[in-house]
Amino acid sequence: MRPFAVKSTKKPASQRRLVWRITPEAPMGEWVDPSLPPPPRKPVERDHTSGFMTSSMDLLGGADVDSSADTVPDDLFDELFPRQDLPPKKSAGGSS
Repeated sequence: MRPFAVKSTKKPASQRRLVWRITPEAPMGEWVDPSLPPPPRKPVERDHTSGFMTSSMDLLGGADVDSSADTVPDDLFDELFPRQDLPPKKSAGGSS
């Protein structure tokens, strides 16, 4: 028996090495073998109606502002959005 013998911590070569990987195809993650080639990716279909080019072209023409008279009546606006610095209105039929 050797007094200073060190036990090897290497795993036997027969065991597969797996790693946990999170990808767009597996957002919750999956075990994969890093020695195997990755599966072929599906081509990403892009929506051509959105994106920075479409947005940039929209901004190039400017914004259209509509200032028509279709607005919320003042009393309804005050009821929906009361001012915080004023005390609440008392009802007309309230008791003292």
